[in-house]
Amino acid sequence: MTTSKRHTLATIASLLLALGMATATVLGPLLRGDITFHVSDSARLQLLGTELVSLALAAPVALVAAILWWRNHRVAPAIAVLPAGYAVYVYTQYIVGPQYDRYPGNNEYFFPLYFALVILGMAIVRHAWTALRTARVAPPAPAVRYTLAGLLLAFSVVIAAAWIQSIAVVLSGTTRGTTLIAYRADPTLFWVVRLMDLALVLPAAAVAGGALLRGAGARHGRPFALAVTGIGILLGAAVANMALFLLLFNDVSANLVFLIVIVTWTIVTAILYVVWLVDLARRLGARSAPEHRETR
Repeated sequence: MTTSKRHTLATIASLLLALGMATATVLGPLLRGDITFHVSDSARLQLLGTELVSLALAAPVALVAAILWWRNHRVAPAIAVLPAGYAVYVYTQYIVGPQYDRYPGNNEYFFPLYFALVILGMAIVRHAWTALRTARVAPPAPAVRYTLAGLLLAFSVVIAAAWIQSIAVVLSGTTRGTTLIAYRADPTLFWVVRLMDLALVLPAAAVAGGALLRGAGARHGRPFALAVTGIGILLGAAVANMALFLLLFNDVSANLVFLIVIVTWTIVTAILYVVWLVDLARRLGARSAPEHRETR
């Protein structure tokens, strides 16, 4: 298959992802309420925060990615991987996390929609990663590189420590505390989040941070760091909105300090990521190289 045809498929996939995320959000608890999830009231507040990010950030970024793929722009894979990775993470939890036998809801009837979003996300991530590996991703300026590396490493260490501590609380049999309240309300979601974060997200952030520290010697690690940083920004925005909704509705799990920390991390990381992306777009130029036949 030619590069042009692959990019055409990526254009369609990114467009479908944007439309799918927008549709899921419109039908979900944030707007129409046609989709109700088998979760506690606290988890539902967190879902509202995630849904807002899906509609206001992830879906528009996916639409921008579709336009960039269609225009054969070199920076398209770097943009496309953000909402795609976000979709895989978020909608997997939408499927697996609810307590179907405990709370009322109907989200199981929308499994085909969420399943399609996960598959689309995986397909786009694969294609975008293949394109990024051959794009000669240059490292950002030293100040940006070291700061991003520090932010990614700090994120992985701090969140890992928090999740391990919460698991220790649950396993210790403690009878009090907000951690135990959240666990008892939505135990499946509790374990799914910690599994995905400790096994995938946090190790990826640590590897990305290490690749940035290595700088010019990490040619194959820089595309990975670029992708992980971008996905992390969207996930950080989702977590920040979750924390905000919990605070606004005076939920027992609300934590103002955590909200301030995650908002600060997300904003600073986003600014540095944009600086890197702009520099990368300038280095690569607007258009892709002439089309060539790919060997199987």
